[in-house]
Amino acid sequence: MPYSDQADLELAAGGSVKLRELTDLENGGALDPAAMTAAVAAADALIDAYVPRRYRVPLAAPSAFVVQLSAALAVFELRKRRGIITEIDVAERDRLDAQLKDIARGHLTLGTDPAPQKSGQVVPQVLERSEDEDVSRDSLKGFW
Repeated sequence: MPYSDQADLELAAGGSVKLRELTDLENGGALDPAAMTAAVAAADALIDAYVPRRYRVPLAAPSAFVVQLSAALAVFELRKRRGIITEIDVAERDRLDAQLKDIARGHLTLGTDPAPQKSGQVVPQVLERSEDEDVSRDSLKGFW
């Protein structure tokens, strides 16, 4: 199931007219559902590439944050396909990429309560050290 739909893309694009202009690659004056579906699929694939470090994908119930993220990434993809990317678009994409990286690092949550199921790829941050290990200034000589 896609994380965002046509209504979400219309909101992210700035209205139905702008979304139609972005998806109408043939200049026929109509919304192209295939272009919209492909852009959402690309956006969701990018989200799913970052999120599994913390959560199991695909997300069963994406939060409003994930829906907005998916729609914004899809609109960027549509603009890229039309060749009309501006500096503002690039800055926005960089901001979205930073958010995805923060999700992967665990600095940003998906905004759902309860949180989605944890991924099997999650590794503990702190590893336990056994008591019989001798770590002292003398035993570490030569390492610095």
